[in-house]
Amino acid sequence: MVNINNVSNIGIVSVIQRIKVQYVQNWTMSLNMLPKLNTYRLLNTLSVRKNYLDCILIDCHRIALSKLRCSSHCLAIEEGRYRDIARPNRVCTKYSMNVVENE
Repeated sequence: MVNINNVSNIGIVSVIQRIKVQYVQNWTMSLNMLPKLNTYRLLNTLSVRKNYLDCILIDCHRIALSKLRCSSHCLAIEEGRYRDIARPNRVCTKYSMNVVENE
């Protein structure tokens, strides 16, 4: 059994740092394994809370941002997943640009 009085502050700090490093490595690896969230991966290279999340005061804007971040929006890139439409065929129907509709 470890005596808490014998544990140095330096040891605790290094354990906490190691846990944070492992968390970030696991977060990055699991994020890269997902077939979706391309925009999220581009915007969030670090596993830290973003300051802009605290600035959104209007509920409808907060909801829209949450849907975008969680990929629970109504864009073809997401809806096509549930309808078994191949990724290259999830094109935008609003504009005639013939490109995949994504975030």
